[in-house]
Order: sequence, then structure tokens, then C-alpha cells
Amino acid sequence: MENQKPKKSLSLPTIAVSIFCVLAIIFGKDLAYGAISITINLLDIQLSLVNIVWILTNMTTFGLIVSISSAAVLSYYLLRSRLRVDLPKTRKQAILFGTTLAIGLFIVSSLFVPSSLAGNFTATASYHLDTPLPIAKAYCGEYDNSSYFGLNGANWQNVIVDTNKTLVEETILNSVTSGNIWSEISFDYANLACPANVSFTENVNGVQRVFGNIANSQGSPYTVSAGANADDGQYFAEDRKGTICFTSTNQTSVLANITNSASVGSTVYATSGIFGNQESHLIIGNATESLTTAQVVYQDSPNHFSLASASANSTVGYGYIWLVVQDTSTNEKCLLMSSGIFTSSWNWAVGPVWVSETSGSLQQPYPSTSGDQLVSPATAINSTTIIFNNPLGFYMEIA
Repeated sequence: MENQKPKKSLSLPTIAVSIFCVLAIIFGKDLAYGAISITINLLDIQLSLVNIVWILTNMTTFGLIVSISSAAVLSYYLLRSRLRVDLPKTRKQAILFGTTLAIGLFIVSSLFVPSSLAGNFTATASYHLDTPLPIAKAYCGEYDNSSYFGLNGANWQNVIVDTNKTLVEETILNSVTSGNIWSEISFDYANLACPANVSFTENVNGVQRVFGNIANSQGSPYTVSAGANADDGQYFAEDRKGTICFTSTNQTSVLANITNSASVGSTVYATSGIFGNQESHLIIGNATESLTTAQVVYQDSPNHFSLASASANSTVGYGYIWLVVQDTSTNEKCLLMSSGIFTSSWNWAVGPVWVSETSGSLQQPYPSTSGDQLVSPATAINSTTIIFNNPLGFYMEIA
């Protein structure tokens, strides 16, 4: 009689593999996600938004591959052993394996596992690979065929695919009511604006810019700047966190928007290219009377400003003077320069410029009437340009 080939009994390694296969059948998608995410981190793989989207949208398929493969391995072990277990061999293997595992885990956790991987072992319903791509409510990008896509950040489903970039961004902006939109295509700020509670992060060529709504501004100091290169001819206003709140091809419009929207007492920095070839320091106040560009004012009560005059020490603010940089009506907000460069339709000689007896005016030479106050808040560098610098409390009276 022909001898039958003996069946191999289950031992510790095959039992462990079988248990893992059962878990892999149940949690195939989570295991696939964890393996891919850890691989990306350990190998420092830099993926584009399109590739990340492809991986995440096909995560169910990857999980199915893991589950089917695990089921095949489990079936093989069960059919080969017919559920027979070699207990003496398994007991020895368990002791050896437990000791080795404890030592190995101690060495790995102490020397090799970076703390940044900790979050990768928790799978969530909304998959997110730990790459430079942050979690967002929606994403925008460009396919290789030059079409643009916008997708939902919760389920990774396309909301819109179109060759019109502006339409894609507009659709995505209208699809969310709060949170951030992450985009690897430039934001069409000339035609679009972020609604309240929504921000748009543009990540193009390694440079990030965040656009938002002034209603969600992080406050002063604000910075107004002139664009360059691709943004040449544009002006931007951003809050203290760097979120761009206003854009326009009109410098005056951007300054007016910040003045009207920011709170009184806010600080505004104007970079080189706004008022001249150096940075200017400005504040937002309340006008107690009608103010005209290039006039000078003093603070007659906290954050309230009136036209300065050399006729009395109080009307020159005891030496504290500001320059009006935009026309303002009575009881409206005003934008005032405390230091910087400014050009207007003057006709100066190079040298000091003085507060005049005429309310709001500057003059050369200095006032000469007895009792006049001498305050020089600016120096003319040519016939139409002054360097303004609040003299910080310095003034003299003519005897």
C-alpha cells in the first residue's frame, strides 16, 4: 500500500501568519494605506498632487489586493495542516520569538523609528498620506492633459474637471463654506475672491501664498506690497499671518480697502515700491475733519487726528506729526504715515520742511512769527519728494 504524504502541522510562525492573514482580509484597505504611507515617509518620496490623488482614490483596489492575497495564503496553510498543531514545537518557538521580539522592539524604538511616524498607524475614514500635502476641505490641480480638477477633500471624488482653470477654482470656492482649499495651480485672484471663513493656499513652484477674506483677518500689522514677475502690476495687502486679504491693479484701492476694513489703531507697512524706494510705516486713525493727501495732522485725542498748525504747541501735537496719504472725510478712517518716503506736487528746495501756520500745510523756510512752533517732520530730497519722519516729541517756540 502506497504511503500517504504526511500533513504538516501548524507551528508558531504559521499560526502567526494565519492570524495576520485573517486581519488582512478584514482590514485590507487600512493595511494598504499604512504600508504606502510608511514607505513614503521612510524613503522620503515626494509625490505630486496628481499622484497622491490617484493613490487615495484607488485605495479600495489596493486593499482588495491585500485581502485576496491574504485569503489565498490562509487557505494554503489551512489545507496543508488540516488544523493540526505541533504543540511542543510551538511552545519552544513562542519563547524564542517572544524574547527576540522584545529585544528587537526595544532597539528599533530607541534608535530607528522617528516620532513623526506615530500618526501613520492610525487609519481614518478619510485617508491622508503624510507627505507635504496637508489636510484640506478641497484640492485643485492639473492633469497631464492640461485639464484642471477640483476634488472633495473628504471623499477624494472629483467635483469638477475642466480646461478652464478659473471655472474650476470658482466651483471649488462655491463648494465649501469653511476651511482651506489646497491648490497646485495659481489662484486667479484677479477674478475670484475667497468667501468668509474660506482660505485658498496656492503652492506653485515651491512657493506658498494664502488668500483669505478680511472678515477672518488675523489683524495688524498689515503689509501692502507691489507684485513682481508674474504679479507685475498687482498690489497685495496681507495680515500679520501673511494671508492676502486684498488684491488689485490699483494701489489706491488696496490701501483704501485696508484702511476701511482694519480696526483703528492698526499698523500698516508699505514695502518698497508703494510710496517710494523704501519701506514706509503707517497707522490707521479717525479723522476729526476732512483731510487731503499730503497734509499733516496731530493726534488731539486717542486715535483721533486733526490738521496740524504751527500756531500753538498743542496743534503741532507737541512735536508728534503724521502725514496724510489718502483723502478722507470727517469722522471716517484715515491712513497716516509716521515714517517713509512720499511724493506730491510740491516745489521744495532740498533741505528741512516745516509745519506751517496754515492748518495741514508744510512750508519752507521755517515759520518766523513770535509764538510759532518749530517742527520739522520731513526733509526734501528733491522738489517733489520728502523723507517723512515723525520727530517724536521735539519742537521749539519762536520767542
